[in-house]
Amino acid sequence: MTNTAIGFFCSLSAHLLLFVFLTVDFSLSDNKFENFSYIPVKFISLPEENIKKIKSLKISKLKNNKEIIQSKALIEKNIINKLPIELDLLAKKILDQDLMSIKISNETKEVQITIGLIQQRINSVWKKPSLINQDIKVEININLAPSGEILNFKLVESSGNKIFDDSALSAISNISFLPEVINLDIRYFERNFRSFNLVFKSIGD
Repeated sequence: MTNTAIGFFCSLSAHLLLFVFLTVDFSLSDNKFENFSYIPVKFISLPEENIKKIKSLKISKLKNNKEIIQSKALIEKNIINKLPIELDLLAKKILDQDLMSIKISNETKEVQITIGLIQQRINSVWKKPSLINQDIKVEININLAPSGEILNFKLVESSGNKIFDDSALSAISNISFLPEVINLDIRYFERNFRSFNLVFKSIGD
């Protein structure tokens, strides 16, 4: 009898435990995961035509970048190669300008000296009318030979006073030769003394 009671009790206990196990909710009481949101992942499949276009654009961009790099390198190479030549040309141009400035300076100096000597010579023979108080001038053109010989001369601009004009023409007629131009560089002579004008003033030097 005792054994039967014990067996019944054990069987009842086992069934109760099984019932509890099946009915009790074992859900987690910790809610730390409740704030997470789940984003569904979508795999987008592009049409084959679009894929080809994208690949084509990438290849084109790569080619363009390559061409730009090659062009830049070529330009830099050309600049480096041409730079010495350009510097040489610039140096030559500056040197030529300097030489030209020196030549012009020398020519101007020689011409001014020669003009001064010619003026002195003509003033030495010019008999300027003393009774003329007006500020007047007469201009006469003279043609010279490289030897200094006066080939001809003529009145270019009258002073308006015949006596004054005649005095200037008479002074030149008394000089048949201007030796001051003999030693001039022939280029200076041709540019400045082959044909030139002399101005005679009633007042001033």
